[in-house]
Amino acid sequence: MEHSFCWIFSKGILTKGLYFTALFYCSKHSLLIQVVRMKPVISFVIPAYNEEKYIGACLDSILKQDDLPEYEVVVVDNNSTDNTVAEVKRFPSVRIVRETEQGMTKARNAGAEATAGDILVFFDADVIVPRDWTGKALSLFEKNPNFAGVSGPYRFYDLPRRYKY
Repeated sequence: MEHSFCWIFSKGILTKGLYFTALFYCSKHSLLIQVVRMKPVISFVIPAYNEEKYIGACLDSILKQDDLPEYEVVVVDNNSTDNTVAEVKRFPSVRIVRETEQGMTKARNAGAEATAGDILVFFDADVIVPRDWTGKALSLFEKNPNFAGVSGPYRFYDLPRRYKY
């Protein structure tokens, strides 16, 4: 008795939220379609040029998210001359990519090219996100499947008091 099997995996958006669809086919039996809901993979991209003072707190805030699904964090070293790279190496799950052409745009693009996630998140190296940031961001995409991107309010934490609001 010979059977033919074919697995097809595709990523897509079905009605609400992000889903993976798996199709199974057996020539002797019927076609079975199974839809499994999964959270998307998030890729955090952080360009860094001489950010040793801030990068550790930034990475800490990302890695301590309450509802962090599968993720990757890529820091793009843009020719730092301080201890930025050494600071990043304290976080074993964070990957370092080097971009020799100076500039934020070049660094962000190099980081984006080095990632494999479904959702790209670009943070500056001095960003500290609240613990619920990822959950809130994902819920926006789930509630609004046609969204291509989101942005939100921010607060400067390192400005002199007279400039803070």
